[in-house]
Amino acid sequence: MFKRLVCLLLTVLMLAVCACPAALASSSDYDSNHPEKLNDTDLSASAAILIEVNSGMVVYEKNADVRMYPASTTKILTTYLALLMGNLDDVVTTSATALQLEEKASVIPLSEGEQLPLENLLYATMVKSGNDGANVIAETISGSIYAFAETMNQYAASIGCTNTHFVNPHGLPAKGQYTTARDMLTLARAYLHAYPDVLRFHNTHVLNYRGRVTWNKNPLLGQYPGADGLKTGWINASGYNLVFTALKGDKRLLAVIMGAP
Repeated sequence: MFKRLVCLLLTVLMLAVCACPAALASSSDYDSNHPEKLNDTDLSASAAILIEVNSGMVVYEKNADVRMYPASTTKILTTYLALLMGNLDDVVTTSATALQLEEKASVIPLSEGEQLPLENLLYATMVKSGNDGANVIAETISGSIYAFAETMNQYAASIGCTNTHFVNPHGLPAKGQYTTARDMLTLARAYLHAYPDVLRFHNTHVLNYRGRVTWNKNPLLGQYPGADGLKTGWINASGYNLVFTALKGDKRLLAVIMGAP
């Protein structure tokens, strides 16, 4: 049973890294018939960790405690705090400061003064990976982006993230913003435990928000049976990141890949 579980978990990890461009090393001799023989050199991703959620059993890890840029996987904690501290029925308003983002940043897009229920904002922010939406969440919960980042750091520390520091709610480049694959996994596991139905915000394939059609960026959804979350991330400094989950039978799998080229 243990060997079958290990094979299952490692197969999911390999499927996930295959979904990220060039995540497998070009010289890899990885054998898909024997995923339990996975070596660090088989992954060109800089860091990774894979667990079975219920038991917490770590099946595989590579550089799991090395500091990395979280990119848009940051939005997992942003949504977590929105659920913890907000009300899904509340109508939130988009401010001018929430729209102050670097050129070409991913946006929903929202417009100044636009109002929508917090629940709708969470869907649009996660499926589209909208940085403007993350800013609106931050201002709604804490009054300012700076105050929200302080809350993010306090909460991350309270659930056991020991090597993480956030500066903004969306993950765009910022000095002093970092995490590790292990901390991001700790965060995602706590999130799933606290809100078992939260995956609805993450595995919606197509979202039509006020006539704006958005496709989910998670490459595993629809490709691997049981894949049902969670969040992608990319900036130049981070490479490709992916926090992903899959359910097969009674086994919930959770993994983090960071720094794939």
